[in-house]
Amino acid sequence: MSKRFIPTLSYGLAFALALPLAASGAHRPSVAGIAKASDKPQPTPVVRVQSPKAIHPLKPGKQRQAARSKTPRAPQRPINLNTATVTELMQLPRIGSSTAERIVAFRKEHGGFKRAEEVMNVKGIGEKSFAKLKPFLIVAAPVQ
Repeated sequence: MSKRFIPTLSYGLAFALALPLAASGAHRPSVAGIAKASDKPQPTPVVRVQSPKAIHPLKPGKQRQAARSKTPRAPQRPINLNTATVTELMQLPRIGSSTAERIVAFRKEHGGFKRAEEVMNVKGIGEKSFAKLKPFLIVAAPVQ
């Protein structure tokens, strides 16, 4: 090997050895082989990422409204499936406007409910939903 190639080889070797050290966060020695105070590893700054809710908290009124929406709804008295309006059906737990409209449409299409279990034929109401609704439902003859 020539003298001219040796510095390149040593530089490449030093670079190859320093790369894993740099990746691990270890400090690199100075050129003279003595570490300077500035070459000592510095603590990594901690960056805290806040969730969107922490950045934009709800206003007090909206917090109360959000808390109210989490509580289960229950009507004051049982609801007759054959006479209930969309608004009355929406008082039932887990029944929104779309499902209430589907119940009314099903009732008009099939001429009313004969048993409370027939509400499971409405899209969006399965066995689990019906089990939660059953205590609040009655089926009486529709008023003509």
